[in-house]
Amino acid sequence: MKEIDVDAVVIGAGLAGIYSAIKLRQSGKSVVLIDNAAEAGGLMRSFNYDSKQFGDLQFDMGTHYLLLTGDDSIDRVFTDKINSNEWEWFDQSLPEGHFSENGLDVYTGCLNITNNQNHAIYLTEFMQASGNKGEPETLLERWENDFGPAITREVLSGIARKFTTMSPENIAAEAIDIFCPYRLKLIDGIEATRLKESPFIDGRLAHSMRIHGHSDMKKGYPKSGNGIGILINRMLDDFEKSGGFLVLGAKELNIQKIDKNASSLKLESACGKLQVTFKHVVSALAPKALGFLFDVKIPDAPFMTMPVTLFHMVIDRAYKEQSLHWVTNYYSEHSNFRTTLYANITESSVPRITVEVIGEMTDVDYDLIMQELVEMNIVEPGSQALFKKTEYNARAYPVLLPGWKQNLYRQSSVLSDELENLIPIGPAAGTVFGQVNILKDCDEKLESLIA
Repeated sequence: MKEIDVDAVVIGAGLAGIYSAIKLRQSGKSVVLIDNAAEAGGLMRSFNYDSKQFGDLQFDMGTHYLLLTGDDSIDRVFTDKINSNEWEWFDQSLPEGHFSENGLDVYTGCLNITNNQNHAIYLTEFMQASGNKGEPETLLERWENDFGPAITREVLSGIARKFTTMSPENIAAEAIDIFCPYRLKLIDGIEATRLKESPFIDGRLAHSMRIHGHSDMKKGYPKSGNGIGILINRMLDDFEKSGGFLVLGAKELNIQKIDKNASSLKLESACGKLQVTFKHVVSALAPKALGFLFDVKIPDAPFMTMPVTLFHMVIDRAYKEQSLHWVTNYYSEHSNFRTTLYANITESSVPRITVEVIGEMTDVDYDLIMQELVEMNIVEPGSQALFKKTEYNARAYPVLLPGWKQNLYRQSSVLSDELENLIPIGPAAGTVFGQVNILKDCDEKLESLIA
């Protein structure tokens, strides 16, 4: 059994874990980075396949970008690993569209209501809505506050059920912000932009076209089309070259604790048996997962995850829609909820597509998926998949339930009380989600260890 003595063990090799491990190595700390997955990167990893017809093919875990924080000390950890000229950078809104019962809208990812037969009613209720900036507990309360009861009942509730299988009164107000509407396209033309000058309106109303908007957050994607995972691979290479230890496929973890401090662990991996002795634990994993690992009893919290099935394919002709990188699908009669069109944002002309479906599709039906893409005006009728591969992620899509925020904080407090040498980040600390916020939290939490 190989034995390693380090300053810190980082649990979880997603983006936050990799970033934390690199920052610790840059400060001179010895580090082991551990994950039970066979490949690092979490949701930022890419799948690599060997195709006889197309050679090496890369597909992402759906639509993902590198989001820069605006803090140079954080962003350099990523930008130093890449040639910026080899990446496509976006200062404005991203090339996103959406599909609904009203068809494909290539101008915005926000749900377009302007062609709905009840548009006048919805617009009237929207202008009369309170737009309460308080903290509604459920998604139903939030949508009724922001948009009014009619559109919530007749349009948005069906979207909530598609994305979560649950009604909006049973999920938290923030439950599906990543995918579902928090702004609506209710007004066409520049008039929408004028109305958004009002703080009372801005957070609820979408621009009629994304090019009218502006984002302070810079986003990047590799022009080569080799997938966002190319960044992860380069970061891991640098981490190991700097003397960091990377352990993937970890299993049979046996944790030793002295009083309320974890001190060592034994594990098995592809590299063989390993014993790691350490002073500190760093992790952004959820408290429940860390509690299981370190034998700490963590109270339950109203939180669930849903599986996602990924359909990767290369089709036999160019896309019909050639301006969008991805399309969110709000139409309840379709199984897919998001489609990524790689050739529209990269220099690669190979028409690769990833279609995401919430839930486990036991009967993989590429004909059904292709028919939906035709109906969405994304691909030409008669298009065929020349290459296809299906991946399944059992816990890819989090759904927050009412009361989750208070209970997550309670979980993290119990964990920190029982594991005093833990440096919890983001969800582990019961605080922040989202790529940018978690990276900023990493920097703040690691200060005490790096100093």
